[in-house]
Amino acid sequence: MRVISLILAGLLLVALRATGAPLPALEEGDLIFALTAGEDDDPIVEATARGHRLSTNHVGIVHHGEAGSIVVIEATPRHGVTATPVDSFLVREPRIAVARLVDTCGVHDMVNRALTYVGRPYDTLFMLDEQEIYCSELVWLSYVRPGGQRIFELIPMSFHGADGITLPYWRELYAAHHIRVPEGALGTNPAQLASSPALRIIFTGTASPSSEVISTP
Repeated sequence: MRVISLILAGLLLVALRATGAPLPALEEGDLIFALTAGEDDDPIVEATARGHRLSTNHVGIVHHGEAGSIVVIEATPRHGVTATPVDSFLVREPRIAVARLVDTCGVHDMVNRALTYVGRPYDTLFMLDEQEIYCSELVWLSYVRPGGQRIFELIPMSFHGADGITLPYWRELYAAHHIRVPEGALGTNPAQLASSPALRIIFTGTASPSSEVISTP
């Protein structure tokens, strides 16, 4: 019975891959969003995803590096701001959305600006401080038009659930640092970025490191 189940699972996976759309070629400056299922136990998703087109808790920036390599410039709690090989990113975050700027003028300078932040620590308190940086803050800081205009706006931050009550995770986090929860302070988050009219979503689905893709409805 176990063998039969494995065979059926394999056939289903083949069928899904056969009907799936391929992952489009990633271009310099594309944004990769890690998709979630809207889990209630994810404090970022629970506080920020309401009303947005993607349920996402992380974003990174595509960069074409040396010798044809592709990396994702990202800020993570474990490693801070790094240039992560795209295959490693997809192992960790297989369910993704890819977004591209509607107007790509100056995108290479934007990516180069993001690279200057590599090595900075992660901002666990989500404050707008260039010394410590969280994932969507990295995008906000980096994506600036040649004339100096930022592409993405800041919004009042939310740390509460649908009931309007501050989520326990955030209450405990800030209490441990003897800081009041910065409800309403200006900031940014991945779901808000993904809804920006400055971006068009070119792919949503499940991608393997070998770029095989299972498309999502």
